[in-house]
Amino acid sequence: MAISYGTMHGASKGKNVKLRKEIAIAIKECMLHEGIFGVLVSHGSSTVPRYIVDEINALGGNIQNAYGISIDELKAAIPCGIGKINVDTDIRLAVTRNMKELYPDSDMPYLSGVACYEDAQAPDYLSVLYLDQEITIEEKDSAGYVTKAQMNGKSYTGEELRGELGLKSANFNVTELEPGKIRIVTKGHGHGFGLSQYTAQKMAEKGEDYRKILQYFFPGAEVKSVE
Repeated sequence: MAISYGTMHGASKGKNVKLRKEIAIAIKECMLHEGIFGVLVSHGSSTVPRYIVDEINALGGNIQNAYGISIDELKAAIPCGIGKINVDTDIRLAVTRNMKELYPDSDMPYLSGVACYEDAQAPDYLSVLYLDQEITIEEKDSAGYVTKAQMNGKSYTGEELRGELGLKSANFNVTELEPGKIRIVTKGHGHGFGLSQYTAQKMAEKGEDYRKILQYFFPGAEVKSVE
């Protein structure tokens, strides 16, 4: 049973949210009194990590008033009857890459990285691969793409490892399940620079024209007709 006790869908939940745990306790007591067995669900419980919001805004995004629910509040709610916590906003905070991070001497200021709010809704945005390998991620850029990693003692760039393993992008996380066995969760498709086709399509469906879409994904670029 999903209850309303101070949570809210989306990134703008307000500062310093306090969950009304007494509501969860009262509902659980009523269920027990009526002989109803069930689990209380905490909807709209994303933490919306501050560092991710700051990085997106620093790379040209414009996320305002994004405050999630603190981990401490969520932990305190569990003993009050909450058996399932739903998060979604965290995985929507997708962003294109900043070329300067990977190639400091590059002269492409229009590839500065922007937020892609729609990408998490794209088909197969998340993909999972299980392998009998040993992989250690050593470095990532601010958009979450792996830039340096080790596999079985050999060094790779993120793009090299992506090609070696056939991953959809270099934006991935590795979890060791047991010695020599790992799970790789990959986000998105492609190299991550420039225009996101999925978010661009959604912007067009909402009525944005091509000039605005191009200027959004390539900040500072000027759209001109060339004869």
